[in-house]
Amino acid sequence: MMKSVGARWPWWYGAAVLCGGMAFGLVELVSAQSTNPVLTISLVSSNQVKLTITNAVPGQTYEIHRRPVFHEEYPWQLHLVGTNASQTNFTAPMGIDLSGFFRAQLGTDADGDGIFDRLDANPTNASVSTLFITIDNPTNGFVIQ
Repeated sequence: MMKSVGARWPWWYGAAVLCGGMAFGLVELVSAQSTNPVLTISLVSSNQVKLTITNAVPGQTYEIHRRPVFHEEYPWQLHLVGTNASQTNFTAPMGIDLSGFFRAQLGTDADGDGIFDRLDANPTNASVSTLFITIDNPTNGFVIQ
């Protein structure tokens, strides 16, 4: 009868494998959370599309840019500006174009006037400043029914 001889592994082999597995799991968790934002499009009606940003960066405002043809002669133009830092759904008119291309990017200051696009009265024109709205009537405390 043969006696099987087994080698004993040092205790730290098990600890190393366990730590390696935990590190791999941590890398998977971090990479799952840091996936790039994705823009999806769906038809809402015969003349409107819904644009949705998934995996959006929390606390960031997005803008939607559009161009009719995917060619460098047709630059991206600002089409829609997110109203707050949590807007990830946009409804866009199709316009008269039969085709078009959209992209989403972080909304910063497209015209370089120092005002965030979501606060700018016209984000494509640097000579137009912040949008202010003053309501004179009804006065404070007045209830509209």
